[in-house]
Amino acid sequence: MRYDVTDFFTRQGFVDLAQKFDAATSTVPTPASKDHFHAEQLRLDYAMATPTLADLVVGIETIKTPETGTIPDHYPTVLEIKL
Repeated sequence: MRYDVTDFFTRQGFVDLAQKFDAATSTVPTPASKDHFHAEQLRLDYAMATPTLADLVVGIETIKTPETGTIPDHYPTVLEIKL
């Protein structure tokens, strides 16, 4: 697994929101996935934010339900932002 892109963003001061909220989890594969390149449980989806925007985020969740398990790609990730 390569992390050079995510490492670049964190070196630039961006915040990995899933890590901030201790919510990092795999985002692939879903049970419906037929992609053999995504056969392992991997976290491929990230939400990165500037520190100012990260302060407005109050939660992040990767939605893993029977319904989202029918999506043949990645599980959806939802951010909750206070306005």
